[in-house]
Amino acid sequence: MLYDILSNRLAVNILKRLSENEKKKDYSTNINEIAGNRQSIETALSLLASEGLVYREEQVVSISEKGKRFIDSFDALVAVYRNEPAEKRGSIEIKYELTDFEKKILFLLFKLFSESDEDISLSSLTQELFPYENVDKRKLRVSRAISRLEQLNLARKIKKERNVFSRITETGIKVVKRQIATEVKKVL
Repeated sequence: MLYDILSNRLAVNILKRLSENEKKKDYSTNINEIAGNRQSIETALSLLASEGLVYREEQVVSISEKGKRFIDSFDALVAVYRNEPAEKRGSIEIKYELTDFEKKILFLLFKLFSESDEDISLSSLTQELFPYENVDKRKLRVSRAISRLEQLNLARKIKKERNVFSRITETGIKVVKRQIATEVKKVL
């Protein structure tokens, strides 16, 4: 049946259109909006529906999860054929849901680490975050936020004698570059 679908250009085009409509949050399409010979459209839709690639209810058609996966694979195959650079389709990207304060700390750790390449003391980090307040009163809040970032492997706490230092991890650097930096650019 795969050959039947791939050799039916109209069926592939219908799937492609339904996939694009889905990305635009248009979850169904009226059959009358599909260009082509009525008989050919019916044949293509019957083929797609029999394979579970689309759902059809009278004059309305929508793409199924299987259809989405099919068209994504088809697009990847076309890209290989055209010798286009591969997209990171199969990779997993983790989005961290951080509070604004945690994002601020992580971004500041990134900035300070980029400037000095040294561990940042909790006192100086707190001073940077709260320049007009008593550092000792805010240290606990900053320390707790760093502990949370440490649990997510985004930052590290390092104790040297009686002082506490922090450092951004490689994962933290990636999160700042991919997620937080783009949020900061939107604000600016």
